[in-house]
Amino acid sequence: MERDTRLAHPKLQAAATAIIQGMKAKGIEIRPISTYRSPAEQFELFKKGRTFKDREWRKTGATVTNLDGTVKVSNHNLLPTIALDFGVFVKGVYQPNHPGYLEIGPLAL
Repeated sequence: MERDTRLAHPKLQAAATAIIQGMKAKGIEIRPISTYRSPAEQFELFKKGRTFKDREWRKTGATVTNLDGTVKVSNHNLLPTIALDFGVFVKGVYQPNHPGYLEIGPLAL
């Protein structure tokens, strides 16, 4: 999985910079954690929380995505990519459940 924002569409690159700066102004550090994903990487995410049985994928736990990267393509699978995932970091450590995630959405609109 890539984190390089140069793989994103130029408009998304500009938006990402604005969002990062906006969050920094709120005292919250965010970084890109996923830009481009190959179809194979997307499929690995799709399989999480699923089991293949009787010629179909069945949910058996918490899933990450409903897009398999082949039949259902993610915006992460395009080049330039038109999707970008951010992570919140505190003292350089990724925080997957930080309340700061609620602050990102309004800046992205």
